Amino acid sequence: MVYQNTQWFNPIRSLRFVIIILLILLLTLSCKHQSEGKEGQRLILQTEAETVISVAAFNIQVFGRSKMGKVGVPEILADIITRYDVILIQEIRDISETAVYELLDLVNAESNGEYSLLLSDRLGRTSSKEQYAYFYKTKVLSVLGTYHYDDGLEPDADIFEREPYLVRFQVVSHLLNFSMIGIHAAPGDAEAEVDYLVDVYQDMQTYWQETEVMLLGDFNADCTYISDSDQANIRLWQDSRFVWWIDDDADTTTKSTDCAYDRIVTHSDLESRIVADSAGVFRFDQAYGLTAEETEVISDHYPVEIKIRVDG
Repeated sequence: MVYQNTQWFNPIRSLRFVIIILLILLLTLSCKHQSEGKEGQRLILQTEAETVISVAAFNIQVFGRSKMGKVGVPEILADIITRYDVILIQEIRDISETAVYELLDLVNAESNGEYSLLLSDRLGRTSSKEQYAYFYKTKVLSVLGTYHYDDGLEPDADIFEREPYLVRFQVVSHLLNFSMIGIHAAPGDAEAEVDYLVDVYQDMQTYWQETEVMLLGDFNADCTYISDSDQANIRLWQDSRFVWWIDDDADTTTKSTDCAYDRIVTHSDLESRIVADSAGVFRFDQAYGLTAEETEVISDHYPVEIKIRVDG
């Protein structure tokens, strides 16, 4: 007798099985397509983000261990720094040279270790010396070189109280090079020091042959230190190769004064890369809802900022 298993082949059950397999395949392909689409969107957004870099300069009034010990202040400073791809910090006064690295640790704790820094020598004519520091994102910028401008033997040919600190960067993955000349001008000698920045630029030209250049920092370029009439005697103002991005009527101070001390100036070769309306003053008091007293504990200056278009 031949045994016939009537349940081994059931057309209806087989058809259901095929339909289920097809639905699973269609669902898999749909998820893969959506995933690729989202990944493509992420890549597009990342590319767009990388086409512009943000730059700032910030005089953190008498920055050192005392300021790092004030409740809430280091966190606000770190938050300000992480707004930018590179920021020049001025008026670092810390003989131990530890406070700035503590700030770097805090910045990296907030940014997943994105930042490194370049620290200048201790500069100044008196025992109260200062340093410059450039905080920069290592995924965005790589360092091609640094140097301190040499203004001659002191005191005979000593033009700058705190000699400018120069850095040459390359934008990672874009092969764009640009240089930054950082300066904290002495208030009493501001006119002469700002005028002499043209010579610093010329020196940098000899050294790096770079024309895409930004000069930035606390120039003390307003109010009692440099008046409107003084501008006629300052080559950096009169030389058509240079463009001033922070207006004379800006207020870069946190106190009751109304002075445009802090400035950003570029060589005209960099002008076409500046993002329209990106230059300005960052009012961190308004951003963080600080009182006047809380603001002045942070600094007597606001950061000045600008954005550079990398492509094109």
